[in-house]
Amino acid sequence: MHDNRHITKQNRVGFTLIELLVVIAIIAILIGLMLPAIQKVREAAARLGCQNNLKQLGLAVHNYASVNNDNIPLAVTYFNGDITIKHSWMTYILPYIEQNNVFDSYKFNLSWDDPGNAQAIRNKINTFLCPSTPDPNRRSDGSININSRAVTDYATPQFVSLNFIRLIKNLPPTTEITIWEGAMCASKADENEDIRTVGKKLKNIKESGSTLLVVEDAGRPGHYMRNLKANGPYPFDEKCNNAIIPASGLVFGAAWADPQSGCPLHGFDDKGEKCPGLCVINCTNNNEAYSFHKGGMNAVFVDGSVKFIKEIIYPKTYANLISVIKEEDFVDPNF
Repeated sequence: MHDNRHITKQNRVGFTLIELLVVIAIIAILIGLMLPAIQKVREAAARLGCQNNLKQLGLAVHNYASVNNDNIPLAVTYFNGDITIKHSWMTYILPYIEQNNVFDSYKFNLSWDDPGNAQAIRNKINTFLCPSTPDPNRRSDGSININSRAVTDYATPQFVSLNFIRLIKNLPPTTEITIWEGAMCASKADENEDIRTVGKKLKNIKESGSTLLVVEDAGRPGHYMRNLKANGPYPFDEKCNNAIIPASGLVFGAAWADPQSGCPLHGFDDKGEKCPGLCVINCTNNNEAYSFHKGGMNAVFVDGSVKFIKEIIYPKTYANLISVIKEEDFVDPNF
Protein backbone atom coordinates (compact mmCIF):
# COMPACT_ATOMS: atom_id res chain seq x y z
CA MET A 1 0.00 0.00 0.00
CA HIS A 2 1.28 3.37 -0.88
CA ASP A 3 1.78 5.71 2.12
CA ASN A 4 0.82 9.29 1.22
CA ARG A 5 1.92 10.77 4.56
CA HIS A 6 4.31 13.70 4.21
CA ILE A 7 7.48 14.08 6.24
CA THR A 8 7.11 17.31 8.20
CA LYS A 9 9.32 19.19 10.64
CA GLN A 10 7.38 17.57 13.47
CA ASN A 11 8.51 14.12 12.28
CA ARG A 12 12.21 14.94 12.47
CA VAL A 13 14.35 13.53 15.31
CA GLY A 14 15.64 16.22 17.73
CA PHE A 15 14.76 18.69 20.47
CA THR A 16 12.53 21.64 20.20
CA LEU A 17 13.70 24.88 21.78
CA ILE A 18 11.29 24.41 24.67
CA GLU A 19 12.50 20.86 25.30
CA LEU A 20 16.12 22.03 25.25
CA LEU A 21 15.36 24.76 27.77
CA VAL A 22 13.63 22.23 30.02
CA VAL A 23 16.67 19.92 29.88
CA ILE A 24 19.01 22.81 30.70
CA ALA A 25 16.82 23.81 33.63
CA ILE A 26 16.82 20.24 34.97
CA ILE A 27 20.62 20.04 34.69
CA ALA A 28 20.97 23.37 36.49
CA ILE A 29 18.73 22.15 39.31
CA LEU A 30 20.73 18.91 39.63
CA ILE A 31 24.00 20.85 39.75
CA GLY A 32 22.52 23.13 42.40
CA LEU A 33 21.55 20.10 44.45
CA MET A 34 24.95 18.47 44.02
CA LEU A 35 27.13 21.50 44.86
CA PRO A 36 26.47 21.47 48.63
CA ALA A 37 27.26 17.75 48.71
CA ILE A 38 30.48 18.31 46.74
CA GLN A 39 31.45 21.16 49.07
CA LYS A 40 30.82 18.96 52.09
CA VAL A 41 33.03 16.25 50.62
CA ARG A 42 35.78 18.76 49.90
CA GLU A 43 35.62 20.20 53.40
CA ALA A 44 35.64 16.71 54.90
CA ALA A 45 38.77 15.93 52.89
CA ALA A 46 40.38 19.25 53.89
CA ARG A 47 39.52 18.69 57.55
CA LEU A 48 41.06 15.23 57.35
CA GLY A 49 44.18 16.72 55.75
CA CYS A 50 44.39 19.26 58.55
CA GLN A 51 44.10 16.49 61.15
CA ASN A 52 46.87 14.59 59.40
CA ASN A 53 49.11 17.68 59.53
CA LEU A 54 48.54 18.02 63.25
CA LYS A 55 49.21 14.32 63.74
CA GLN A 56 52.57 14.79 62.02
CA LEU A 57 53.36 17.81 64.21
CA GLY A 58 52.53 15.87 67.36
CA LEU A 59 54.68 12.95 66.23
CA ALA A 60 57.52 15.34 65.34
CA VAL A 61 57.46 16.83 68.85
CA HIS A 62 57.62 13.33 70.35
CA ASN A 63 60.51 12.38 68.09
CA TYR A 64 62.28 15.58 69.06
CA ALA A 65 61.77 14.74 72.73
CA SER A 66 63.07 11.22 72.23
CA VAL A 67 66.51 12.56 71.29
CA ASN A 68 66.45 15.50 73.73
CA ASN A 69 66.12 13.82 77.11
CA ASP A 70 62.29 13.78 76.95
CA ASN A 71 62.15 17.59 76.63
CA ILE A 72 59.72 19.09 74.16
CA PRO A 73 60.69 22.30 72.30
CA LEU A 74 59.86 25.71 73.73
CA ALA A 75 57.57 28.13 71.94
CA VAL A 76 60.44 30.65 72.04
CA THR A 77 64.09 29.68 72.39
CA TYR A 78 67.07 32.02 72.81
CA PHE A 79 70.42 31.05 71.33
CA ASN A 80 73.07 30.69 74.03
CA GLY A 81 71.09 32.93 76.37
CA ASP A 82 71.19 35.88 73.96
CA ILE A 83 67.66 37.33 74.07
CA THR A 84 68.22 39.06 70.72
CA ILE A 85 68.59 35.71 68.91
CA LYS A 86 65.17 34.05 68.97
CA HIS A 87 63.82 30.91 67.34
CA SER A 88 60.44 29.21 67.03
CA TRP A 89 59.63 25.65 68.13
CA MET A 90 58.65 24.90 64.52
CA THR A 91 62.23 25.39 63.40
CA TYR A 92 63.45 22.65 65.73
CA ILE A 93 61.03 20.00 64.46
CA LEU A 94 61.85 20.49 60.77
CA PRO A 95 64.02 17.33 60.56
CA TYR A 96 61.10 15.29 61.93
CA ILE A 97 58.67 16.36 59.20
CA GLU A 98 61.10 15.57 56.35
CA GLN A 99 62.36 19.15 56.00
CA ASN A 100 66.05 18.46 56.58
CA ASN A 101 67.16 20.74 53.76
CA VAL A 102 65.36 23.71 55.27
CA PHE A 103 66.71 22.87 58.71
CA ASP A 104 70.28 22.57 57.40
CA SER A 105 70.04 25.96 55.69
CA TYR A 106 68.75 27.67 58.84
CA LYS A 107 71.41 29.47 60.91
CA PHE A 108 70.72 29.16 64.64
CA ASN A 109 73.50 31.59 65.53
CA LEU A 110 71.39 34.26 63.81
CA SER A 111 67.92 35.34 64.85
CA TRP A 112 65.01 33.97 62.83
CA ASP A 113 64.41 37.35 61.14
CA ASP A 114 68.05 38.04 60.34
CA PRO A 115 68.72 38.48 56.58
CA GLY A 116 70.97 35.44 56.84
CA ASN A 117 67.88 33.28 57.43
CA ALA A 118 65.69 34.89 54.76
CA GLN A 119 66.23 32.08 52.27
CA ALA A 120 65.40 29.33 54.73
CA ILE A 121 62.21 30.83 56.17
CA ARG A 122 60.67 31.65 52.80
CA ASN A 123 60.13 27.92 52.18
CA LYS A 124 56.45 27.04 52.03
CA ILE A 125 55.87 23.92 54.16
CA ASN A 126 52.57 22.20 53.49
CA THR A 127 52.56 20.43 56.86
CA PHE A 128 52.24 23.87 58.46
CA LEU A 129 49.18 24.78 56.35
CA CYS A 130 45.54 23.76 56.82
CA PRO A 131 43.88 22.86 53.46
CA SER A 132 40.66 24.63 54.52
CA THR A 133 42.34 28.02 54.84
CA PRO A 134 41.93 30.57 52.02
CA ASP A 135 44.95 31.90 50.10
CA PRO A 136 47.37 28.98 50.50
CA ASN A 137 50.12 31.01 48.79
CA ARG A 138 49.88 34.00 51.13
CA ARG A 139 53.00 35.31 52.86
CA SER A 140 53.46 36.97 56.24
CA ASP A 141 53.73 40.43 54.68
CA GLY A 142 50.32 40.03 53.04
CA SER A 143 51.74 39.37 49.58
CA ILE A 144 52.24 36.21 47.54
CA ASN A 145 55.90 37.03 46.89
CA ILE A 146 57.80 33.74 47.20
CA ASN A 147 60.79 35.63 48.59
CA SER A 148 58.77 36.72 51.64
CA ARG A 149 58.38 34.70 54.84
CA ALA A 150 56.19 31.62 54.55
CA VAL A 151 53.27 31.24 56.95
CA THR A 152 51.68 28.67 59.24
CA ASP A 153 48.08 27.93 60.23
CA TYR A 154 49.10 26.24 63.48
CA ALA A 155 50.28 27.57 66.81
CA THR A 156 50.93 26.47 70.35
CA PRO A 157 48.72 28.00 73.09
CA GLN A 158 51.52 29.05 75.46
CA PHE A 159 49.40 30.23 78.38
CA VAL A 160 46.06 31.49 79.69
CA SER A 161 46.18 35.26 80.12
CA LEU A 162 45.70 36.95 83.48
CA ASN A 163 42.72 38.95 82.20
CA PHE A 164 40.94 35.78 81.12
CA ILE A 165 41.68 34.07 84.44
CA ARG A 166 40.22 37.04 86.29
CA LEU A 167 37.15 36.98 84.05
CA ILE A 168 36.26 33.32 84.49
CA LYS A 169 37.01 33.43 88.20
CA ASN A 170 35.10 36.69 88.65
CA LEU A 171 38.08 38.41 90.25
CA PRO A 172 38.92 42.15 90.28
CA PRO A 173 41.75 43.41 88.03
CA THR A 174 44.03 44.08 90.99
CA THR A 175 44.07 40.42 92.07
CA GLU A 176 47.51 38.87 91.81
CA ILE A 177 47.45 35.68 89.75
CA THR A 178 50.11 33.52 88.15
CA ILE A 179 49.46 32.75 84.49
CA TRP A 180 48.55 29.18 83.66
CA GLU A 181 51.31 27.79 81.45
CA GLY A 182 50.84 25.79 78.30
CA ALA A 183 52.92 22.78 77.26
CA MET A 184 55.53 24.81 75.37
CA CYS A 185 55.61 27.79 77.72
CA ALA A 186 58.88 28.47 79.54
CA SER A 187 58.29 27.72 83.20
CA LYS A 188 57.93 30.71 85.51
CA ALA A 189 59.55 28.53 88.13
CA ASP A 190 62.84 29.37 86.45
CA GLU A 191 64.23 32.64 87.74
CA ASN A 192 65.23 33.83 84.28
CA GLU A 193 62.96 32.44 81.60
CA ASP A 194 64.61 34.61 78.94
CA ILE A 195 67.56 32.25 78.81
CA ARG A 196 65.51 29.08 79.18
CA THR A 197 66.65 26.65 76.48
CA VAL A 198 65.11 23.37 77.67
CA GLY A 199 61.40 22.66 77.43
CA LYS A 200 59.16 20.66 79.73
CA LYS A 201 59.51 16.91 79.95
CA LEU A 202 56.71 14.89 78.44
CA LYS A 203 56.44 12.74 81.53
CA ASN A 204 55.90 15.79 83.75
CA ILE A 205 52.91 17.17 81.84
CA LYS A 206 49.66 16.30 83.55
CA GLU A 207 47.34 13.93 81.76
CA SER A 208 48.96 14.45 78.37
CA GLY A 209 45.83 13.15 76.65
CA SER A 210 43.94 16.20 77.93
CA THR A 211 46.62 18.87 77.52
CA LEU A 212 46.81 20.83 74.28
CA LEU A 213 50.04 20.92 72.30
CA VAL A 214 49.16 22.63 69.00
CA VAL A 215 45.93 24.22 67.78
CA GLU A 216 44.79 26.08 64.69
CA ASP A 217 45.27 29.81 64.28
CA ALA A 218 44.53 29.94 60.59
CA GLY A 219 44.42 32.66 57.97
CA ARG A 220 47.11 34.96 59.33
CA PRO A 221 48.32 37.55 58.36
CA GLY A 222 44.82 38.27 57.10
CA HIS A 223 42.51 39.45 59.87
CA TYR A 224 39.40 37.27 60.23
CA MET A 225 36.51 37.53 62.64
CA ARG A 226 33.71 34.94 62.67
CA ASN A 227 34.81 33.44 59.33
CA LEU A 228 34.70 36.81 57.57
CA LYS A 229 37.64 38.89 56.40
CA ALA A 230 37.81 41.95 58.62
CA ASN A 231 38.32 45.34 57.02
CA GLY A 232 39.28 47.67 59.82
CA PRO A 233 39.43 50.47 60.62
CA TYR A 234 43.07 50.00 61.61
CA PRO A 235 45.00 50.17 63.90
CA PHE A 236 42.74 47.69 65.66
CA ASP A 237 43.03 47.58 69.44
CA GLU A 238 40.92 45.11 71.43
CA LYS A 239 41.72 46.94 74.69
CA CYS A 240 43.60 44.10 76.33
CA ASN A 241 47.09 42.63 76.30
CA ASN A 242 46.65 40.92 72.94
CA ALA A 243 48.62 42.23 69.96
CA ILE A 244 47.32 45.42 68.33
CA ILE A 245 46.71 45.06 64.59
CA PRO A 246 48.65 47.90 62.91
CA ALA A 247 47.61 50.28 60.14
CA SER A 248 48.52 47.63 57.55
CA GLY A 249 45.67 45.43 58.84
CA LEU A 250 48.01 42.44 59.08
CA VAL A 251 47.98 40.10 62.08
CA PHE A 252 51.38 39.53 63.68
CA GLY A 253 52.94 36.07 64.06
CA ALA A 254 51.98 34.59 60.69
CA ALA A 255 55.42 33.22 59.73
CA TRP A 256 56.19 29.65 60.76
CA ALA A 257 59.67 30.73 61.85
CA ASP A 258 58.35 33.60 63.99
CA PRO A 259 58.78 32.84 67.73
CA GLN A 260 55.75 35.07 68.36
CA SER A 261 53.42 32.88 66.32
CA GLY A 262 51.79 31.34 69.40
CA CYS A 263 48.18 31.92 70.46
CA PRO A 264 47.77 32.35 74.22
CA LEU A 265 44.17 32.47 75.40
CA HIS A 266 42.79 35.98 75.96
CA GLY A 267 39.16 35.24 75.07
CA PHE A 268 36.97 37.59 73.01
CA ASP A 269 33.39 38.70 72.71
CA ASP A 270 31.17 36.88 70.21
CA LYS A 271 32.04 39.35 67.45
CA GLY A 272 35.78 38.97 67.93
CA GLU A 273 36.18 42.69 68.58
CA LYS A 274 36.97 43.05 72.29
CA CYS A 275 38.76 41.06 74.95
CA PRO A 276 38.75 39.51 77.39
CA GLY A 277 35.55 37.59 76.62
CA LEU A 278 34.10 34.11 76.82
CA CYS A 279 34.50 33.16 73.15
CA VAL A 280 37.62 31.01 72.98
CA ILE A 281 37.50 29.46 69.48
CA ASN A 282 36.73 30.88 66.01
CA CYS A 283 35.94 34.48 67.02
CA THR A 284 39.18 36.08 65.82
CA ASN A 285 42.47 34.84 64.42
CA ASN A 286 44.42 37.67 66.05
CA ASN A 287 46.65 35.22 67.91
CA GLU A 288 43.68 33.22 69.20
CA ALA A 289 42.46 29.72 68.37
CA TYR A 290 40.79 29.98 64.95
CA SER A 291 39.96 27.70 62.04
CA PHE A 292 37.91 27.62 58.86
CA HIS A 293 36.17 24.40 59.86
CA LYS A 294 32.50 24.74 60.62
CA GLY A 295 31.71 24.53 64.32
CA GLY A 296 35.19 24.16 65.79
CA MET A 297 38.86 23.44 65.18
CA ASN A 298 41.35 20.61 65.06
CA ALA A 299 44.00 20.24 67.75
CA VAL A 300 46.74 17.81 68.72
CA PHE A 301 47.28 16.94 72.36
CA VAL A 302 50.52 16.24 74.17
CA ASP A 303 50.00 12.48 73.88
CA GLY A 304 49.83 12.84 70.06
CA SER A 305 46.09 12.33 69.72
CA VAL A 306 44.18 14.63 67.35
CA LYS A 307 40.67 15.77 68.22
CA PHE A 308 38.06 18.19 66.93
CA ILE A 309 37.16 20.75 69.59
CA LYS A 310 33.75 22.37 69.22
CA GLU A 311 33.65 26.15 69.38
CA ILE A 312 30.85 25.98 71.95
CA ILE A 313 33.25 24.42 74.47
CA TYR A 314 32.86 25.80 77.99
CA PRO A 315 35.51 28.55 78.39
CA LYS A 316 36.81 27.17 81.69
CA THR A 317 37.18 23.74 80.12
CA TYR A 318 39.24 25.11 77.24
CA ALA A 319 41.48 27.01 79.65
CA ASN A 320 42.02 23.80 81.59
CA LEU A 321 43.04 22.02 78.37
CA ILE A 322 45.78 24.59 77.84
CA SER A 323 47.21 24.50 81.35
CA VAL A 324 49.85 21.94 82.25
CA ILE A 325 48.84 21.86 85.89
CA LYS A 326 46.17 19.54 87.19
CA GLU A 327 42.72 20.88 87.84
CA GLU A 328 42.87 19.97 91.52
CA ASP A 329 46.06 22.03 91.83
CA PHE A 330 44.28 25.31 91.03
CA VAL A 331 44.01 27.69 93.96
CA ASP A 332 40.27 27.94 93.35
CA PRO A 333 38.75 24.45 93.71
CA ASN A 334 35.65 25.62 91.83
CA PHE A 335 37.54 26.17 88.55
